[in-house]
Amino acid sequence: MATTSQVDRRPQRAVACVASERTALSDAFPSLAKVTFTTDDACAYIAKVRWQFAKTMPQWPHEYTVREWREDLQPEFFGLVLLIRREGVVKPWPPEAAEPRYRHTYLEVGGWEYWTMGEPISETTVINRALITKPRRE
Repeated sequence: MATTSQVDRRPQRAVACVASERTALSDAFPSLAKVTFTTDDACAYIAKVRWQFAKTMPQWPHEYTVREWREDLQPEFFGLVLLIRREGVVKPWPPEAAEPRYRHTYLEVGGWEYWTMGEPISETTVINRALITKPRRE
């Protein structure tokens, strides 16, 4: 169970980092500067890309997509990464551990929880997702 101290609603520093990384990405992908990526945009991107089951972690069932699998959709890939970082909630993983190994930013969309591994946005190459089977308590 995540306690109040374990769940973080986007701290100011993280929001500032997302903003500065967005500016850097906007230079590479001008379309990111003009439009705010929405949940509807995320749903459209999610439907277009391949999701691979993570066979190496069957005890933690999840899927992932890789940026290079759809190079034609890189602006949308980064749009989803930015949306996760901007709108998501920081939670510990594993969720029930006394000492979590990670604290990632998770975004719920369409019954799935999406996250990245926390690299700088421009270096992010994988987006993960897991089906939400029961609500996580915060």
